[in-house]
Amino acid sequence: MEALQRQMQTEVDDYKQLQR
Repeated sequence: MEALQRQMQTEVDDYKQLQR
């Protein structure tokens, strides 16, 4: 379960970087 949360966080971070 922790792995899934970590993957989601990574994807969110990537999305933020793309938006910036």
